[in-house]
Amino acid sequence: MDYSDYDYSEYDCLDEFTISDIAYGFSRIGKEKVQRASKRNIITDALKQAILKGRLISTLQINDESPDNPPIDWKAIRIQRNEIKKWFESKGQKPPFLFPEARNVESGSKPRLNQTEKAACQHEGKGIVRIHEPERKDDWFNVIHDAIKVFEKDKGHTPIKSELWGILVNNPPSIYGIEYDKTKKALVIPGSSSMDRENFNKRYGRYYPPLTDNNAFNR
Repeated sequence: MDYSDYDYSEYDCLDEFTISDIAYGFSRIGKEKVQRASKRNIITDALKQAILKGRLISTLQINDESPDNPPIDWKAIRIQRNEIKKWFESKGQKPPFLFPEARNVESGSKPRLNQTEKAACQHEGKGIVRIHEPERKDDWFNVIHDAIKVFEKDKGHTPIKSELWGILVNNPPSIYGIEYDKTKKALVIPGSSSMDRENFNKRYGRYYPPLTDNNAFNR
């Protein structure tokens, strides 16, 4: 598994990161589950040491972890995007969750698409796949449906999953008043429900099942 197996768009929305955010983003590079866990542990320890030694600026003022000082709440610490980028660059690292230019570099390939996404992008990106409408429609279906129709009218093809999520985060249909909650990493309709990336992925899979089951490719 290489960089192209992941969609990092959720990280592009963050202005500041927790240590956990950074560790999980960095560990996505690993090929095996054990390897990823090891990377998380290593980078977590390195980040803590850098903060303690003043080499990485965080939102909390920390000098050391001596017994005379109160315990450090590491989960409460936030690090600005530009600070963590400078720290990684000082180590000669450009992890793709922080550096878009590093994505897909290692393999030299385009992101891998599933069967439905390939269908949406075939014929030089001019294919439109008909959405499977559920019997019971909620607000989030309407949001997704409206965003897709605007995209299709503008681009001439159905957006793949990563494109659609980026639209919903950065430029959602304005009539719904959607906001992106950086803490929850979820889209929120005020006074209604929220939708995180996992829930969105499930919805996309239901609305656009594999083409072999869909048979609704409009040309």
